[in-house]
Amino acid sequence: MDIYNYINSPDVAEYCRKIGKTWNTCEMAVIIDRCYCLLEEKHKAFRELISSYPDMPSIPNLHGISFSSIHDTLVKKMTYENWLIEVFNTSETNVVYTYKTGNIKGDKYINDGIFSSIDYVTSYVSDSYENNEANYVRVNRSYINREDSIIEAEYNFTGNLYWIRMWNGGSEFNEMQVLDLAELFYIDIPVPFKKGDVLIMAEKFPYYNEPFVLEGCIHEDDEKTKLMAIDGSDMIAWGFFVNENGILHGDHTTSYDSLVYYNGKFEGNYRLLHYLNLYFNEKLGLPEFVAMQNRIMIEKILNHNLHINWHGISVPDELLAENQITQEEKS
Repeated sequence: MDIYNYINSPDVAEYCRKIGKTWNTCEMAVIIDRCYCLLEEKHKAFRELISSYPDMPSIPNLHGISFSSIHDTLVKKMTYENWLIEVFNTSETNVVYTYKTGNIKGDKYINDGIFSSIDYVTSYVSDSYENNEANYVRVNRSYINREDSIIEAEYNFTGNLYWIRMWNGGSEFNEMQVLDLAELFYIDIPVPFKKGDVLIMAEKFPYYNEPFVLEGCIHEDDEKTKLMAIDGSDMIAWGFFVNENGILHGDHTTSYDSLVYYNGKFEGNYRLLHYLNLYFNEKLGLPEFVAMQNRIMIEKILNHNLHINWHGISVPDELLAENQITQEEKS
């Protein structure tokens, strides 16, 4: 098995190949579970792990959850997910389906309709959207007048299943929800990124995302921060983003093994990330960086907040000074 193919970020995968990073069977299972790929492909990889790699107990977990056999755990996990699929696809008189969808441009649609089967949902989505309008579709199956046993699944536009899970499950399979390996376990996945790099989510993800400047993330070789690594939810990065007003702010972002270097243009407010990168790399001083942020913020205010075409104020484009043609230009 080429386990590097299951790392979401091609930049991280290439780096791990380069340094010869390896993982044990349980860690490989976590990497596969973290991978954003079709559930069918994920189960195929799990079966290969069971048949070709040695069994072992689970790696340490600070939640006190452990397994004596990763092979048996993967079988239970696949059994549970296949059972969820079967239930999800079964229509009942007191069950309804709702959906929401979105795309990489950031457009999101929440449908107000209620459907009686998953077939009606997929048919409606296919008739109502184009592929680039609905890169992903999330469907909820829930019971009328009940809050338990809500099953959520994510599909691509053509109806292929990426993941499925149950919220507030009320069945005998409820205990199997602890088999979310990607969330349960922190594992060491080295990354090539350093503070100040401009990053973005890997292209394989269908969700809208924006570039940011990396502040830091937890690494196994960082003695101060690895003590914070409790489970998979700690495998995230922190960074600096630019809001719609051109103001810099810090926030956590996605899993760092899903990030790649940003190679796009720095346009609009994103220009500030370029200057922040220069600042972290000591190519720009703090006063210069602050000056550029002020410039971008002022441009934003002038372009979007001081309206010149609204009720009571109307300056036609042809009368704007910047659109005037001088006599010299006319001749």
